[in-house]
Amino acid sequence: EGEAYIKAAQEHLPEIQVDLAPILLTLPKSAEGKFDAPSVRYALHHYFVRHHGWRLKGLDPLGERWNSSSNVVVLERMPSAVRAEIERPLADHGLNAHDVAALGMTLKYLIHREGHKKLRAAFRASGLRLDAPIPEEAGVKMLESYMAAFLLGRDLSKVTIEQREVMLREVPELYPGWPLARNFTRRLLAARQRRSPGAAAEAMGAEAKAAEAKTTSFAEVALAVEEAEEKYGRHQNSECLDLKKMLVAMEVQGTGRVRLRDFYKAGLNGTWQFTESPSYLLELGALDTTVPESKRVIIPNYINGYSNCIGTTQYNDMCCISECEDLMASIERSIAAPRASPELVASTIEALASSTVPSGRALSSVLRQRLNAIAQTSGGTVPIYGRLFAQWLHHAYPRECQFPHLSGTTRPKNLDDWVQSRQNIDATKEEMKFFASRRLREDAPLHTAPWIDEEELPSGALDAVGGTPVAWVWMECVVSLAMLVVFAFTMARTVLRALFSRLRTSSALK
Repeated sequence: EGEAYIKAAQEHLPEIQVDLAPILLTLPKSAEGKFDAPSVRYALHHYFVRHHGWRLKGLDPLGERWNSSSNVVVLERMPSAVRAEIERPLADHGLNAHDVAALGMTLKYLIHREGHKKLRAAFRASGLRLDAPIPEEAGVKMLESYMAAFLLGRDLSKVTIEQREVMLREVPELYPGWPLARNFTRRLLAARQRRSPGAAAEAMGAEAKAAEAKTTSFAEVALAVEEAEEKYGRHQNSECLDLKKMLVAMEVQGTGRVRLRDFYKAGLNGTWQFTESPSYLLELGALDTTVPESKRVIIPNYINGYSNCIGTTQYNDMCCISECEDLMASIERSIAAPRASPELVASTIEALASSTVPSGRALSSVLRQRLNAIAQTSGGTVPIYGRLFAQWLHHAYPRECQFPHLSGTTRPKNLDDWVQSRQNIDATKEEMKFFASRRLREDAPLHTAPWIDEEELPSGALDAVGGTPVAWVWMECVVSLAMLVVFAFTMARTVLRALFSRLRTSSALK
């Protein structure tokens, strides 16, 4: 299995390095070209969200600072000696760009490996062979079962055959996007079969080929599962954009906000998504309470919040991909540095269109003044990776970029965790009717998005806000995820010492 990991890394590592490069260019690093733990966490979090819609548990700061420790469950399973084997060099030197990509590759491999494990258990429970062809219909059903279990947050390896049948009957009602998801997975398997015809099939006659085409295998289904895990986030994002259109239609005059009154009116009129309770919206960071008597839902914070995630595993949630990620990718490519002059930032943004903001606009005087103010407090340049710039982007693209709350003021949780805390996700009908029936003052002033003049930077060495010194406590958590793979290979120390050097060597040869 260790060789399987090395093979996967050799195949996919260059692609991850290319995808990570723009993000890393806009993060500070040491004179030796190393990134500290909060910067690595920032880079990998944005990589996985941007390209896959994945929010990895232990990478997502969940309303805290990037240098906060994360409660990763698998940390408790790891032997302390194995953790120490990799923590020491990381704590001393940090990670260079290649090693950040290698760590990202390891985390991705771990997620796929867990998917294979669940699929293998389901195959065995169904009496299907892992090492021989199976009927195509059985393979399609296993793939659909995996997808249904993922979307409903269930562990396929723990679902009986009878429960699986019930789940497949219920998923269309529980997840309205199921027909599209089912067709998506079927197309992936069909394409996988076309790409990997058996050598024997090439020598068969037309009739035998037709019979062969009606079979598949565990390997093909497992690879289709990997592809679904990586691509479904982008595929289903059209549902997120449809949700955005509905909210923008109720928006308060270009503020990127919807009155809670109108939000619940839509929910009462049959829009099943708009039912979250005020307390849950507040914890998500999706409720603007700047004016208590006129609470408003922040459009991008709501769309990209955990209430709209569509699948979960023990390692990650699959959520909407923020439109701001694509905007940031363009900014990163244009600026290609951790900091830039306010003039360069302004010209870049004026030329950058979003789905609701045209290119070629002239920035308002307020936006220019705030950009200059950020630079004045940061040595004359704007930190591209800081909270103040993210807040500025929210004002520049209020419908696409989330408002970045101060750390510690929100506590985002996915739906499962919220339910386990015994709190109500949905507002009661009475609560919704109370807000929906509130009258609006005709002479009420227009409340724009708030501006909180407080910086927060992912890199502890450059954090102007202060706080506790950055330790490598977060990296300890992420490395524990990576080390779970190594430990399972039953050759932890050997692979651990050779891993990065082998990957680096293979990359150099290419």
